[in-house]
Amino acid sequence: MVDAQVAYNGDYTKEEWFALILNDIYLTVRENDETVDFEQLQEQLMYLKENPIRINNTTQAELEQLPFLTARQIDDILAYTDKRQVYNAQELFAISSLHSYDIRDIEPFVSFEIIQKQETIYWKEMLRQGKNEIDIRLDARSIERSGKDPYYGSLRYQFRSKKLQFGIVAERDPREPFYAQGKTYGADFYGGYAQLSDVGHIKRLVVGDFRTRFGMGLVINTSGGFQNKLSFLRGMSFIQDGINRKSSSMEYNFERGAGTTLTFGNVDISLLYSARKIDAAVGDNGTFTTIRTTGYHRDSAEIAAKRNVWQQIAGGNITYHFRRGKIGLTATENIFQDTLRPTLNYYNANFFRGKSQFSIGINYYYHFNRMEIFGEVATTQNSKWGVGNITGLRFSPMSDLRLEALYRYYSTHYFNLLANATGEDSHNNDEHGVLLGAEIDTEYDVRIKAYLDLWRFTLPKNGYKTASDGFEAQIIADYVGKKNTDMHLKFRAKKKFDKQQYGLQYTLDNTTGNWFFRSTLGGNIAKDTTITLGAMLAQDIKYSFEKVPIVLQFRLEAFYAKDYDNRFYLYENDVLYAFSVPALYGTGARYYLNFRYAINKHFTLYLKASQTFYSPNWTKDNKLPSSHSSDIHTMLRISL
Repeated sequence: MVDAQVAYNGDYTKEEWFALILNDIYLTVRENDETVDFEQLQEQLMYLKENPIRINNTTQAELEQLPFLTARQIDDILAYTDKRQVYNAQELFAISSLHSYDIRDIEPFVSFEIIQKQETIYWKEMLRQGKNEIDIRLDARSIERSGKDPYYGSLRYQFRSKKLQFGIVAERDPREPFYAQGKTYGADFYGGYAQLSDVGHIKRLVVGDFRTRFGMGLVINTSGGFQNKLSFLRGMSFIQDGINRKSSSMEYNFERGAGTTLTFGNVDISLLYSARKIDAAVGDNGTFTTIRTTGYHRDSAEIAAKRNVWQQIAGGNITYHFRRGKIGLTATENIFQDTLRPTLNYYNANFFRGKSQFSIGINYYYHFNRMEIFGEVATTQNSKWGVGNITGLRFSPMSDLRLEALYRYYSTHYFNLLANATGEDSHNNDEHGVLLGAEIDTEYDVRIKAYLDLWRFTLPKNGYKTASDGFEAQIIADYVGKKNTDMHLKFRAKKKFDKQQYGLQYTLDNTTGNWFFRSTLGGNIAKDTTITLGAMLAQDIKYSFEKVPIVLQFRLEAFYAKDYDNRFYLYENDVLYAFSVPALYGTGARYYLNFRYAINKHFTLYLKASQTFYSPNWTKDNKLPSSHSSDIHTMLRISL
């Protein structure tokens, strides 16, 4: 991670360190336009920060909530704390698989409190010790371009305790009506869940909205995260999430029904059933061509497609844990009310067509000394049975060096609608790939991460009508200074189809008392039929007041991106549970101001105001209604 080697207990407060970890996780998985539910991720990590894991009395399920820990590291922590008590973070350096930056990332989310006797938690006590939270959010988005109704609103209530959690959420996007006959009543989206954890043989029981992921995601992965290349190097792709509540307002890629994981000694048995309506435009012949995933229901066409097709998902997993690893079997049946029949095109001849799809796979993980082997083999029902395979190896010949390799193969007939595994294409279909990576810590306070990914498609893809191959390479160097100064340098090169992209970005961080400064300079080259250039400069300033609980953060950036392929992404801090990474291209400038005021222990107010300006010529050439776009985000958090 960018700032991972800075001592959490030194230069940064716990709040600042938590923000840096979130920032680095987002940048890690955002690199390849990954769709990740960061609303829920931040909520989960926020809860762990406020209710840290007691590392001397923890479980595998608790540690799996930390996305930057690998399966090997979790096993090693449990084995270490089973034999001895840990009194502080320094003792964790005795665990060979944990590096200094891993330990410093863990610190905000764990406590070293020692409980001599396992606590008995009664229902009344559980409800009394739990925490109630109400989040009220109101935004005005793209004010100059959204017409008469730029307003976004959401309301979320949650109760959270160690073993029991439940909540509800309601959301409405800009220009969505408050009433559409048979489709919308008040808010556009409603959701809710109740989850019980670690009670008797029940490892987890969820009723309502939930997400599921087993193995490498070849059979089912609706958790939607940590499948890209850089997150692979961070070890984020191989934690078995299992069945877990969905507390966010995201409107797609989840299940609604019930799921449970039961534990019997070394065996976990998971079962799930989901039945919910999805968005799709159904024709007179009872077929639909695509599943709509935007969650927007603003005009008559989008409203007409809202919740039209019943989707049922039934499945299960059985996992056997042994001393150095685990092996699991997963199976799912995906059933639609109507027939999915994509419009035939040059790139989708092998896409799934039909009413039901069965998938089954075996996943495995094994570690020995400094080596880890993991993977999954799966098959899925299509016009012909397809095969998917992921095989990975991680090897640490010395404590400061980690080498990794991942091979993936998705046959031409492998097209699983519930799969979401590592790959270059948006669908895990018709792809051969090899990913090689390395991570090294030097004695000069520099950490280097690098990967090279090579892939080949044997059939046409959307946007390219012949077989093709490509590559992507990235090198990241982090320098952590001794006087509150950090530097980060990243080079990225990619060739896909006939397009080539090369980018370089430099970041300098400095902390002085209550002030935090970050300067970012970036440039890139994109080559297609022509060569285009892009450049970007940004300055962040953050100040935390001492006598009043107020934090201010300001950013000003200028950008020049000749083409969309030259676009820039910079993570922006936002109100709680919100994430902003606007795609900046054209010629212009952008600023934003963040304000956080902890009124008292029960009420916290968040505010973000931002504005993007474009040059008049670029605005005219792109036929935009205004040369600037403004956003205002507000949130009130109530904790009881």
